[in-house]
Amino acid sequence: IDAIDAIGEKTNGNLSELEVNLLRGTLSELRMIFVKAPEQQAAIEAEMKRQEELQKTFTDPATAPSEIVHTDATSEEE
Repeated sequence: IDAIDAIGEKTNGNLSELEVNLLRGTLSELRMIFVKAPEQQAAIEAEMKRQEELQKTFTDPATAPSEIVHTDATSEEE
């Protein structure tokens, strides 16, 4: 991002209006992606963890987390 910004500064006055707008737009998009990157990385890591837990259900069912489908044990006995 800094390198592209430096190119913009060094070419100041030598670019057409279209090129200046393209450069500014590109820099703006790159900065927004940079700001959002940690949030997106956290979401990716959370999804990977969820998938690993789900995989344990099939590879090691004895120790894998499970959902309780029925909580009322007395109604089953009746």
